[in-house]
Amino acid sequence: GIIGYPSVGKSSLIARVSSARPKIADYPFTTLIPNLGVATIHQRSFTLCDVPGLIEGASEGKGLGDQFLRHIERCGILLHLLDISRALQGTEVDTAVLETDYRAIRAELNAYSPALAAKRELILLNKVDLIGNDTASVEQALQARSLPVFASISAATGFGTEALLSALLPLILQERIKRQEERESSGGELPVLKPQEQTRSMGAYRIERDEKKRIIVRGARIEQFTHMTNFESEGALRRFRDVLERIGLLKALERERKGFAAPVLIGNIRVDSYLAIE
Repeated sequence: GIIGYPSVGKSSLIARVSSARPKIADYPFTTLIPNLGVATIHQRSFTLCDVPGLIEGASEGKGLGDQFLRHIERCGILLHLLDISRALQGTEVDTAVLETDYRAIRAELNAYSPALAAKRELILLNKVDLIGNDTASVEQALQARSLPVFASISAATGFGTEALLSALLPLILQERIKRQEERESSGGELPVLKPQEQTRSMGAYRIERDEKKRIIVRGARIEQFTHMTNFESEGALRRFRDVLERIGLLKALERERKGFAAPVLIGNIRVDSYLAIE
């Protein structure tokens, strides 16, 4: 999955290395839906997903990001694209700008899902043709900021893109083996949720009642998600309801309430007024 700020060259990269022809233009949010492209190298192929640009606040519904963060969950490896042009000052590259861009996107991934943020991530420098493809000093400076660059490329000219695919292929094959082993270990059957063993999963929750007959939802990830939700934001509220519906919690709460207006808390936060449940 290719991630990064709007207009950093995600669509250009997927168009360069595959036969996909996404819409490309020099303004934010040109990509409105995720684009898929199949890249082939050394007689092997793999799929790339060009995810619409993220901005700060995407996990709370700003921009287009909250609609598409979930697409990244399906990706085995994240390619985090940093745009040289955003940091170019004359002929010099201000790596502090690149670090700020990187940290902002990482914050959105963490806010959306720690499991998503834990995925393998590779940092790519794009538009390096703007500095004559000479990236040694920039890569050194980013390394000093704990941002190791996996590859420096120019999606526009094709510089470095074939080498990128060659370097990616063994990592993707490793990921395929890992996923196959996970499927085989589960026996191909639906997994049984065990909250005590899956505390990082959003779906690892339990519903209980206290002595005041309040309905309380417990679960490390769902409680963290609720605590981080800004309920004054319409986009964040939509996202909150969508997540609860996706993991089956809304229906579970409807069954638990059974027509009685019992207070509903997730952790120590009361949420029944936000859920529109009977």
